[in-house]
Amino acid sequence: MPHVVIRHKVKDFDAWKKVFDAGDEFRASLTLANPRLFRMKDDPNEVVLLMELTDVPRYRAHLASDRHRERAKLSGVADDPDFFILDEVPLPRA
Repeated sequence: MPHVVIRHKVKDFDAWKKVFDAGDEFRASLTLANPRLFRMKDDPNEVVLLMELTDVPRYRAHLASDRHRERAKLSGVADDPDFFILDEVPLPRA
């Protein structure tokens, strides 16, 4: 299953997280599931998200949309996010 990794800085983590926490339905509409949230140890306003992604073309179309830019601005994203769409590689079991 594909996954997406998103890295970005936010102006205020607590304010950004309120928007993120209210976004389950929004993420589901983009076929994103099982989010995992991380903060940088040295900069708590820099976050990394890891999520399962079912529909890659739909998600890429969203990234190019005005809706994406508006939502990022509204939530307090402070830089140009990095997005990485990944395919998981199975590892042998010991």
